[in-house]
Amino acid sequence: MSKTTVILISLVMGVLLILNPLSASGAEKFPMTKGKFVDLLIKVMGLEGELPPGAEKLSADDLYRVEVEILVRRGLVDFVGTNRNEKLRKGELADILYSAVVKVPEPLTIVQKIAFLADRGIIKKGKPEEAMAEEEVLSVLRIPELVLAIVETYMPPPFPEVARRELPEIKELYEDPASPITP
Repeated sequence: MSKTTVILISLVMGVLLILNPLSASGAEKFPMTKGKFVDLLIKVMGLEGELPPGAEKLSADDLYRVEVEILVRRGLVDFVGTNRNEKLRKGELADILYSAVVKVPEPLTIVQKIAFLADRGIIKKGKPEEAMAEEEVLSVLRIPELVLAIVETYMPPPFPEVARRELPEIKELYEDPASPITP
């Protein structure tokens, strides 16, 4: 994926935040669900093309299962057997981000991974079971280098479907009913 593409994805995510601002009340009022996060990963990684024909007609639960299967083929197995309505926990996000940031990860506990990422300003400190706010997750995904690290970790090189795809119109992203950014 080119740096230009990563920067464009980050800009789109930033504009989405401006168009759909979140309250400061955080995870209690606006938690990031696993369904929203998985859908967001599919979009950020440019994997929409792997969805089956007619995916827009699937129930939310069925679409979640299909998106999880797509991520599993990329080596991201964290959401197997989970429910789309469950809140994304800080420990789960930290595990995914740590694997992307540290190419040869040391065997750290989840608490140590959170501390590692917090010390670098990627996420805020907290307990592994703490629910993640949409605002914090979206701010993490606006970091171009981090998005590139996630893509490089969970996509086989040379990332053809991501590098060649055109970014969707901003309107399409935030009006899509499967989008994690809908009010």
